[in-house]
Amino acid sequence: MIFYSFVLNFFLFFACASVKIFFVLILSFCYTVCMRFFTVFECGATRIKALTIEKSPKGLVPHAMVTRDVDCFKNGLITNPVVFLTAIKDIRDTLDAKLICPVESITLGISGLATQSKLKMSSMRFSEPRAIVHEDILTLLKQQEKQIQDPLLHCLPMRYKVDERTDVENPEGLIAGEFGVASHLVSIPASVCQMYETLFRKVGLKIDYFVAVPYALSLAALSQRQKKEGVLLIDIGKIHTHVALWTYRTPFFFSSLPLGGDLITKDIQQIFQVSFEEANRVKEQYGRAWVLPEDHLKNIEIGGKTRSLLDLTRVIHMRAKETFELIRAFLDSKTQLGPVKEIVLTGGGCKIPYMREMAHNVFHRPVSIAQEFKWQENSISNVLYGLVLYKNGLKPITKEQEEETQNLVEKLHRWIKEYL
Repeated sequence: MIFYSFVLNFFLFFACASVKIFFVLILSFCYTVCMRFFTVFECGATRIKALTIEKSPKGLVPHAMVTRDVDCFKNGLITNPVVFLTAIKDIRDTLDAKLICPVESITLGISGLATQSKLKMSSMRFSEPRAIVHEDILTLLKQQEKQIQDPLLHCLPMRYKVDERTDVENPEGLIAGEFGVASHLVSIPASVCQMYETLFRKVGLKIDYFVAVPYALSLAALSQRQKKEGVLLIDIGKIHTHVALWTYRTPFFFSSLPLGGDLITKDIQQIFQVSFEEANRVKEQYGRAWVLPEDHLKNIEIGGKTRSLLDLTRVIHMRAKETFELIRAFLDSKTQLGPVKEIVLTGGGCKIPYMREMAHNVFHRPVSIAQEFKWQENSISNVLYGLVLYKNGLKPITKEQEEETQNLVEKLHRWIKEYL
């Protein structure tokens, strides 16, 4: 009898321990799976896109992509919260059905949102010359961040000053008596940040990072060489145009302008008295931004009528020229374009033939067009791809996030040690 009791107790103990171990393994598996996926959202002028990326041994692999057309934005602000919430909930449910674990947090970029750019310079003087360490840089950056009242999106160091030198790219390890840093700080109004956080929280999503769209575009479309030599990125979207000026590998200026490809479509609509859809079709099929000698010899059909191709080309030419001239005038009023060696175009507007030649004619610099990335039948915009790069590692991990990760790992180790 004692023998059977011993066997039964041993079996029960082993069964309970097995259940605990199985439970711990399940938790560990779920935690590992969650760490493999992350989701980025792009809120465009008329469309919301979401892309979930899987971290695999092959690198970053697109896992699921969802797109919803909406009419609830104006200059990056939400004009119809009900439509926005319905679209976000639909996207979240669709992603959850495709993924192993539900989406809980996202990285967000908002097209057309007016960000605030400020340049700050901070410095410190040492009691005696010593080597500059990483903590010195963080101290100055935190001082600059405290000077910004609104929520800060990015604090991007531009130049370092080491004594009399102002062209230092990496000051760590250098001996100096005085050390300073100039940074580009990008922020958004607190009301806008709270609005988006509140609405996303209603559908069970947390915003990990806001990312300025010009910054995300730069990460996806610009090379290190271009950033070092000096480059101006112009993204011509449907309603908004984003610009980003880089020099010496640092972003010097970000902005968003209410200029887009729809202005060309509306010009065609009004001048030829056709519907917006017909004007858009004509623009995509026949449109180009430069008048060619043979245009007056070709006829096209617009709204059931035969018109000269020259008439259409003139309309697009004038609007495209005006768009680039307005961008040039705006930049001239804000900063100097002297360091810019190259122009890079992105967005749907640059797909119109001869837009590159038009930009060259206005800015008098070499112009190239950045390509979008393809996944299956989907086109991954440069904004989405830039958000992926930002989330994957270009955004430094904060001390709080590092401590949180360590605490989770320590808890998991304690559970395994205790139950085993």
